[in-house]
Amino acid sequence: MTFLAIPAPARAGFARAAATLAACLALAGGAHAQLGPRAPLNQPAQPASPGAPFATKPVPTLPAPARPTLPPARTGFVDRIVAVVNNEVITQKELDERVRLVALQLQAQRVPLPPIDVLERQVLERMITDRVQVQFALETGLRIDDLQLDRTLGMMAEQNRMS
Repeated sequence: MTFLAIPAPARAGFARAAATLAACLALAGGAHAQLGPRAPLNQPAQPASPGAPFATKPVPTLPAPARPTLPPARTGFVDRIVAVVNNEVITQKELDERVRLVALQLQAQRVPLPPIDVLERQVLERMITDRVQVQFALETGLRIDDLQLDRTLGMMAEQNRMS
């Protein structure tokens, strides 16, 4: 196994760059980084060590900035993919919205709701089937005229007692 040998001057340059980066991060982000002992504010700065590009000066310590209070976090909800249908995804948010709509429709029809996990599975299966059918129709160039669509919607409304 071969290791890359880094010359001492380059290693020193890396160390200075790392120290500078840590100092910038500490000043910019309010992060707590310790670069070494600091001289008290009322004492003069220590002379620069040989080979250092600049003299070190004491850095005044500022009080930590007040962190803004954040609104209480929701229950950790992050939208996620629950199904992939060919090249399309169904997200948790889409599924939750559809489950909510189906539950409202079932309640309006006075139909008892199944357990939520059963309802979610059934709704997800229906969403997947719908996506597959739409994708198939687009791929095959299937067209439905307005008259046929109106008739089908009318029949669906009658079946669901919504006419």
